[in-house]
Amino acid sequence: MLYTKDERRNIETEGGDALGKRKRKKEEERKKERKREKEKETRREDAVFSREERREGGKKDESEAERVRPSSKRGERRSRGDSNYASLAAKAADVHLSFSLLSLFFSSSLLLHNERALH
Repeated sequence: MLYTKDERRNIETEGGDALGKRKRKKEEERKKERKREKEKETRREDAVFSREERREGGKKDESEAERVRPSSKRGERRSRGDSNYASLAAKAADVHLSFSLLSLFFSSSLLLHNERALH
């Protein structure tokens, strides 16, 4: 990578830390930009929802509003549901693995028993 004279001087005087600071700063700027974009998207969704609500003529009851509204809260609920599903799937996989190992153990013990019976 090519550096300007000032950048080289900073690298030499700060022991290379200038690059690290610059990278951290850029990363922080990217994070802030992502956060701003996410907030904009949420505001857009809220605006669309409120327009639809006005068109339909009034407020809905709370449960229906939550079900229809694509808000960040609903996304959080969905992610928690997904994690619950993932934990259930993991438990089911553990149970399946346990039964598979148990089955393998009994199969091998039966084979060993039959082998001894033949000799």
